[in-house]
Amino acid sequence: MAAHLVLIACLVAEPHTCQEIALPEVTFEDVVSCNGNARAKSEEWQGQHKDEYLVIATKCIKNE
Repeated sequence: MAAHLVLIACLVAEPHTCQEIALPEVTFEDVVSCNGNARAKSEEWQGQHKDEYLVIATKCIKNE
C-alpha cells in the first residue's frame, strides 16, 4: 500500500513552535520504502526551507 512522507519541523525563529508538515506529493510504494528514503527527502526539503524550518523527525503514513 502506498505511503507518503510527513515531516516534524520547528520554526527557526521560534524553536518551541513545531508542527507536522505532510508532503502528499512525496509518495512511495509502501511504508518500508518511505522510511528508507525519508532522510534524503527530508534533507532535500530542509535545503529548500533552511531559513524557515528545522526538520527534527520524519514519519511515513499509509495512504488510505
